[in-house]
Amino acid sequence: DTSVGLAEAYYREREKFSKPIIFWNIVFMVSLVAITIFSFLSLKDLDTIEDIGKSIFHSLPISIPLVWLAIYSSKRRSENQRLEQEYAHKEALAKSYISYKRQIEELKSEDTSLLMRLLDTAIQTISYNASQSLDKKHGDGTILNEILSNVKNNNKKLKDNSNE
Repeated sequence: DTSVGLAEAYYREREKFSKPIIFWNIVFMVSLVAITIFSFLSLKDLDTIEDIGKSIFHSLPISIPLVWLAIYSSKRRSENQRLEQEYAHKEALAKSYISYKRQIEELKSEDTSLLMRLLDTAIQTISYNASQSLDKKHGDGTILNEILSNVKNNNKKLKDNSNE
């Protein structure tokens, strides 16, 4: 049966994302722990604001990559989880298709429009490329680009509100 085969294929695809999700979760958590430990050790026993400022400035070459790694791993985990959800949805659709088809056939109606709509919906959903769900939603831009973009958007909102 085609839908059973599709459901099995989607299940296998969905399972491929389990390990990457776990991996990126671990990388994210290790990054946060490393940032915390490093911050604690570098700021320990500092008395003045000037000492704290110098310590933070000297720790930037280590802390910035750790922050970047945490953000990067969070995005990768999010992407993998989103793709996993897409395949789970397709798997559920493929599994339920036969059940819906039987229920429509049990109506014993001469009108085949329901069956055609079911088939059309199934084909549209199955033909949808799961990776398209990531387009323009999980940017790979730098932190600086994201901050600048947010500042621009906020400035535009402020200008729009002041012109009203």
